[in-house]
Amino acid sequence: MKFSHHPVRFIVIVYICLHSAFLFALDVPPLNGPVNDYARMFTASETQELNTYLYNIDRNSDLQIAVLTIPSLEGESLEDYSIRVAEKWQIGQKGKDSGIILVIAAQDRKLRIEVGYGLEDRITDAQSSRIIRSVIAPQFKKQEYGKGVLMGVKNLAGLALQDESLISESVKESDDQEEDSIPLPLIIFLVIILLFGSRFMPGGLLWPLFLLLSGRRGGYSSRGGGRFGDGFSGGSFGGGGFSGGGGSFGGGGSSGSW
Repeated sequence: MKFSHHPVRFIVIVYICLHSAFLFALDVPPLNGPVNDYARMFTASETQELNTYLYNIDRNSDLQIAVLTIPSLEGESLEDYSIRVAEKWQIGQKGKDSGIILVIAAQDRKLRIEVGYGLEDRITDAQSSRIIRSVIAPQFKKQEYGKGVLMGVKNLAGLALQDESLISESVKESDDQEEDSIPLPLIIFLVIILLFGSRFMPGGLLWPLFLLLSGRRGGYSSRGGGRFGDGFSGGSFGGGGFSGGGGSFGGGGSSGSW
């Protein structure tokens, strides 16, 4: 069959494929509290400790942190799934966008930190990556899942609330060579552009290069797709319970594995 001769049929087939992918996308479970352990990774005492800690943060500050564990991603991208969780749960206060979500896929051995818009200046992608690599993942490799998550959320809270007593030394380290320095080849390239750019290139190209250098750089991190660039919001706080407050997310954060 030549699709060029049957454009309507081709459009219908594409629509069915896309619609089927949407129908079979992994469900986002309901938000039942700060800790949502659908993969049963934590003991009862660990869940209680985590819930108590995160409830206290919610009640005593503008910050909200939620944890979600699922058995498997079932083939879906962690970043896509995580941002869908953020869309549905809307963690963080509306207008302040002060939410953080930690998503863990047990069988895939993957995890992601999703950072709300309002916290991206305090928790960079590089710092999120460092928390995963140096704080959470080492504990997960020892199957100390509850301990790893508690240490991770304490570091996230420390960065968000600017409380250094909660931040591990490994997270405070700058990792200059890995995350903050400009690669030597890029420096050489920029010098050449600055010296000869006016002769071989339009002057307007220097401005994007400046923006490239001034933008945030990080280690192993990942942002959601462009469709999330404008963020999303909605929801409200429940009376005395724990529910999303209308926080917006734009894909800031980091992904990792153990």
